[in-house]
Amino acid sequence: SGNGTGSANSHMSIGGYVAGGIVSNCTFTGNFSVKSDGPGAGLAMNGGLVTHCFITNNVAGSRAGGVMITGGELRNCLVVANRANGTASGDAGGGIRQVLQIGNSHYTGGVIDSCTVTGNRSAVDGAGIYTEGGVIRNTIVWGNGTGADFVNVGGAATVTDCFFENPLFQGAGDYRLTAFSSAVDAGTPADWMAGAKDLAGTDRIVGSTPDIGAYELNSAEGFLCHFDVATERRADYMTVATFTAQVRGATDDVSYFWTWGDGTAEVSGTAFETHVYAPGTYTAKLRVVSG
Repeated sequence: SGNGTGSANSHMSIGGYVAGGIVSNCTFTGNFSVKSDGPGAGLAMNGGLVTHCFITNNVAGSRAGGVMITGGELRNCLVVANRANGTASGDAGGGIRQVLQIGNSHYTGGVIDSCTVTGNRSAVDGAGIYTEGGVIRNTIVWGNGTGADFVNVGGAATVTDCFFENPLFQGAGDYRLTAFSSAVDAGTPADWMAGAKDLAGTDRIVGSTPDIGAYELNSAEGFLCHFDVATERRADYMTVATFTAQVRGATDDVSYFWTWGDGTAEVSGTAFETHVYAPGTYTAKLRVVSG
């Protein structure tokens, strides 16, 4: 980590270059490049397998901030908080850039499998992933800022079982999924997953189907509850809040108790409730009892 360059290394990334073999359980972080025609700051791939790695906080003056992949496979990796600062059209790809060159068997675009790509930035399109071709599967691409989150040029890449909505991560800096994420059990099994672990050491498949992204939800988390709220302002400036609760790991006998945070007492209700608020700031709470 912490490497940099001015005019050298025009054909290799600053953090690392992989053309074959296997690289696993590594971290590529804090690298930067100001080379105007370099391939990127974190990692460049033209073959091989990079698996169970963290690619974070790399900054490129051009091309990809995190990973530029022309061949090989990037598998079960976290690509987060990388930046591509170049403003030319060829500089797209804050997190990952897949490069396909027609007529060049070495530039296939490669494979991105079961990765989580979030929190990256690009001065132009493809803040998360910018792809010209290749394969992307079972991957989360969400929450990348500046420029479109995901760009598939001409639809050239084969994209399957990927997730582009809010995946409901555990929290800031924790990219594991919560039990209420729609990415849970939404992936497709692959041969390599048999007996494999995710990025946190949990079995890669819990149940019959893998989760999308680099992390698998640990089903041992037990009884969990969660609620969402939607608001609508009325003409009299009062706000109608609609609450929708979800539970996991509970029996069929579930009781819901709501506290609206406006001085009223806790009330027994259902998973779907509304409450009217005067202008102000409130903290609503939900208590769920199972069994």
